[in-house]
Amino acid sequence: MIRKIDFGLQALIVLFFLTVLVWFSIANHSFNFMAFLVLPVLSIWQLVSAMLIMLLLHRPGVKKRLAAYWKCAIPCAAILLGTILFGQKAIDDNEILPQVFLAIGLIGGGLASLYYLYLYMKYFL
Repeated sequence: MIRKIDFGLQALIVLFFLTVLVWFSIANHSFNFMAFLVLPVLSIWQLVSAMLIMLLLHRPGVKKRLAAYWKCAIPCAAILLGTILFGQKAIDDNEILPQVFLAIGLIGGGLASLYYLYLYMKYFL
């Protein structure tokens, strides 16, 4: 029951993120602002959820299935956090490299989130 609620809330956050992303893209031709607000919340939630599943769910193959998620989520989070913390001046100066890292972090984090939802729906519910 708790895993179904967890999955449902994650799915709602993703739906909200995609809706706002499309709306901001159409209205302002910019999605960075809402991506910064919603994606970190979803990422933190999913990281905690994945840790709890690895610790509490004793099914064969859980760690193996989550290994690909961890291999993608942690580097994307590090790239995104590093770019935000250390590249803000370069981003404000419109330099291209930090913006590329920012895009990699956002796209990779979004794809990792969708992959985690797929794993959750298929194997952990």
